[in-house]
This record gives sequence, structure tokens and C-alpha cells, in this order.
Amino acid sequence: MGKRQRRRKRRQTGNSKPNQQVPKQRPTAVPEPVVAYFPADGPPLLEVTVAAGTPEDVRALCLAYWEFTEPGTWIRNVSAIGPTSVVYGTVKQACTAYLLTVQCPACAGPVTVTSRSEVAATGFWKAGTMPGEPMTAPGPCVDCERAQRVVRAQQAAAEKAKLEERRERRRANAGAWLAEHRDHACRQEMPSLTGTLVLLAMADIMEKGCADSVGPLDEISYTFTGSRDRDIDVLRELYAGHWIAPTPPVTIDDFAYNDDDTVSGVYLEPVPWRLAHWAGDNTADACHDVRTILRHELHASEDTDTIQEMVYDIEAGMVVQYLAGLLKHKYGEAPIPESRLPEAHDTARAALKDGFTLRQMLAVAWSATSRSVAWGARTQWVKPGTVASATVTNLGKGVGYAKDRGVPEYDLPHWLKEPAILAPARRILSERAGASQALAAFRNIHQRVTALAEGPVEFHDELNDGGGFKEVGPQVLEWLTNLREGRAEEDDSPVLTYALVTPDGEMQMKTATTARMRNEASSAGAGVVDRIVLDSTTTVNAYIGELVPATAEHENRVAHAMLRLLGDQGDKLYGPVAFFQVSPRSHRPGSLDGDHQELIRAAHRAVATRITAS
Repeated sequence: MGKRQRRRKRRQTGNSKPNQQVPKQRPTAVPEPVVAYFPADGPPLLEVTVAAGTPEDVRALCLAYWEFTEPGTWIRNVSAIGPTSVVYGTVKQACTAYLLTVQCPACAGPVTVTSRSEVAATGFWKAGTMPGEPMTAPGPCVDCERAQRVVRAQQAAAEKAKLEERRERRRANAGAWLAEHRDHACRQEMPSLTGTLVLLAMADIMEKGCADSVGPLDEISYTFTGSRDRDIDVLRELYAGHWIAPTPPVTIDDFAYNDDDTVSGVYLEPVPWRLAHWAGDNTADACHDVRTILRHELHASEDTDTIQEMVYDIEAGMVVQYLAGLLKHKYGEAPIPESRLPEAHDTARAALKDGFTLRQMLAVAWSATSRSVAWGARTQWVKPGTVASATVTNLGKGVGYAKDRGVPEYDLPHWLKEPAILAPARRILSERAGASQALAAFRNIHQRVTALAEGPVEFHDELNDGGGFKEVGPQVLEWLTNLREGRAEEDDSPVLTYALVTPDGEMQMKTATTARMRNEASSAGAGVVDRIVLDSTTTVNAYIGELVPATAEHENRVAHAMLRLLGDQGDKLYGPVAFFQVSPRSHRPGSLDGDHQELIRAAHRAVATRITAS
């Protein structure tokens, strides 16, 4: 072998010097766990494994803790081994015990125990009870139980993730469903009378509270109609008619869902409600627009009597509620028997129709209740409910006694809330009272004026109203000369007194020539007028300009309504309208006399009052 090969060999073996021996490494001893079986005599029932590398004294403590000769009795008490907490901690950390004849129902291996109490928990730690042959334990071993806990935790996490995913999907669907309400461009139909009053009440509440919505129903202390069930029915009607819409804040639990988690509807009570999106997002403007639409429809429907009857019903219900509240809250009496509730309601309603106010009825109800309670305190044989029944009887007597006497007015207690629709209903009745008085005055004057008209009407001079061209040759030549030279034509038409109603609703009594009246009536159009002949008021005619632009600016609502009162059933009018008087025998424009001026003023007052109220 050459030097180069020997040098390479030494480098491979790690020796720097030739013929040097490499010492052999001794294998490291691997500690092994200590295994003991108990009892020492007889078939082993308990196997104790002490962890490898455990010190001798700890190993001895563990074996002393588990040592027994017969099931049910341990050789040493824990206190004899050492401090209790030290012993328990050391045993649980340093060793593991197995019940060899008690098998886990999950893995069929011996059940693992870490303390004497766990052995007793198996139910076999008694003399003659520990099985000599393998037997299934009532519960899993520690390892299986740990594995089951891991599986359950994983399942719970998966279920939680699935639930959260479903909630996110529902949250997105609910948001999209709410956004779809912006696609409702208009209302579908007019609501019922109760629905109309609820909408007016909602507009009032939102404006006064500077809020964009009302509710939720389950959080407000008042009702709209006097009954929560009735409130729900009305809100359902308004929602179906696209008058209101749900609005945030909402939760996903406020909605009902289909099987695919799309929204099928919303629960009415837990969500706030706003006016429909077609009315706009500005609450003040939306309230004004909705109120204008509803009040116009209310006044067009002529349902004053229905509104009044509704107010009577609501106020009568409040009187009965006040009676029941006094009996319960103030005197602790039994409630009014159901058989007498209709009587109490009818008594209160009849009194309200006879002229009693709600606050006066509260005074009568308080007196009736106090007298009944005092009677019950003096009487020994009174049964439960008798005092409440007597209250209804005394309410009727109190109303009869107070009819011809002054009755004080009591304030509502804090626990008695007025239904929200009561305020707009009273307001409408108050406004209509003024309009009704004005209309009654007009009808009286109209009846008096029309009764004076006699004789047939002659139409031969209908067009000869003093405003046309003279048919005499020299006059025509003079008119052409004046027109050519730019001189104004002399107005020699008759002077008369007439009423001019402009599109802004104002009316003026004017005295001017017939030509001037025609010019004012036609000022917004092409300079030509059309005559309106009234069949039911034959002594009044009107001029309206032709070819007036049909715009909102030129619409004359007041004049149109006045003509309807006077007997005309035509369409909308645009531009100024001039009212003048005609003779029963001639349609030549004439001056309004005192009676006809009073008639036209009464018609204007009746219409203006009604339009203002609407």
C-alpha cells in the first residue's frame, strides 16, 4: 500500500496517526417503566405503571398508594403515606393504573384510572364485586373519553362554523330583502279609515320626535288603535299596500325564512317601521306628502260621521279601561265581570254622544268607583266581583245625575294612554266642523238666491255681451284706423261688478267694464274666453280663458270647486275665472247684486275652508 492510500485511509477513519486504535462507545442504558400488579397473591386485577426515570422514593410512594390485597380495602390510608395534596399530585403525575378485568366499551382495553376515587366510581371496588374475568365498564376509559371530547369539540366547532355561515347568509338575505322595498315605486291602494288615521299618527309621532321611524311595537308604551292585536292587523294592511316599510335596526331573528334561508317575511312587532320609500328619505317631506294624500282622500270621502263614531268608541273604551284600572290599581278589587263590560262601554259611549267630554267621563267614573268601593266596605256579604259590577251600575246612575249639572274634568293618569289615532281623528273633526258651517251657510244663501230666479231663459242675445265688434261700417273703419296708427281702442262696454278668482285661490270683487273682465279672465291664455253656464244656478255665469297651459301653476282648484258647488260638473280649470250675474231672461253679462255677491263669497269661503283643512 502506498503512502497516498495509507493517508487516505487514515483520513477516512479519522486518525491523524498511523496504527492508532479508535475506542468503542458503550451503549447508553435506556430507563424502562416499572410495572407492578395487585394484588400480589392471586390473579392480578390492577396494573400500575410508574413512568421511566422516576426516582426511587416517588416510585415507592406510587406503589404504596395503589397496593391492596382485597378489592374494597386499601392497605394504607393516604394520610399514612404523606400529605394528601402531595400524594395526589405525585400519583397522578408519575404513574397510571389499569383495571385489568374492566374493559372500556369503546376500545375494549382496560379502563385507565388515576386515583382511588376513579376506581370507586366504576362501581366494582367492593369485596366480591371486582370481576375476575373481563367485563365492560359503564363508561369509557380516560383515553377514549379524551378522544371523544376532542371529537365532540371538533363537531361543535364545525356546527358553530356552519351556524355562523348560515347566519351570515341570512344576514345578507335580510339586507337584500329590506333593500328590495326601495323598488316599490308607489302605493297600491288607499288604506282603510283606520289605516289612514294610523298613518297620520305615525307622521305626527315622527315629526314631533324628530325620528325616521316608529316602534318597534313591543317597545312602545302606547297603542295606535287601542288594541295591540288591532295594531298588528292595521300594520299588516299598510305594509301590504306599500304605505310603510320595515327599517333598521333589526336582527336576523326578526325575519321568517324559507328552507333555502331566503326571507319569506318579517315579524311585525320587533322591528321599527318607516313611511314607504316612494315618499322619499327626507322624513319631513315624506310626512308632508303622505299627510296631503291621505287628508285629501279623507275629505273627498265625506266620512265625518264614521270618524266621529270611531272617536266615540275609542273614548268609551278608555273610560272602561279607567274603571278597570281604578278597581285594580287603587282599590285592589276584582275586575269587571265580562258580562257587564258591554254595558259599561255602551253607557260611556251614550254619555259621550250626549255631550260629555272624555275628561268629564273620567270624573264620573271615579265617583262611581269610589261609591261602589265604599258600599262594599260597609257590606259584609259582598262576594268577589260584586263591587266591580256595582261600579258599572253606578256609572249609569252618575251619568244620569250629571246631565244637568256642571261636571269637572279629570286628567288622564299616567297608566292610561290615549291611542295615537285619537289626535288626528279629533283634528280632522275640528277642521271639518268649520268647513261644514261654511258649506251650510253657502247652501242657505244659494237656496235663497235661486228661489228668486223666475221665467224662462232666452238665448237670442247670448253672444251680444257688449264685448264684440260693432257691425256698423264707419265703426269698423275707425277701429282699423286706430289699429293701423297704434291708438288704443276706446272701451265703451258696460261697467259691472264681478268676482275674479285667480289660480292662487284669492278672490276679489271688482268693478270694471265687460271688456276688462274678459281680458282678465283670458290673460293666461290666447286672449279668448269661454262661457260657463250653470244649470242649477241660472243667474250666475263665468268666463274662463281658452288655450291656457294645463300646468300646476295655472290650475285653479278653488274656482273649480266653487263651480261644482254652483252646479257645474266640468273638468279641471286653468287660469283666472270671472263670475258675473245674468238675467233669468237674458245671458248678457250683468253686475253682481248684493245677494249674488254674498253667494259667491259664501262659495269661496266654503271651498277655501275645505281645501285648507285638506
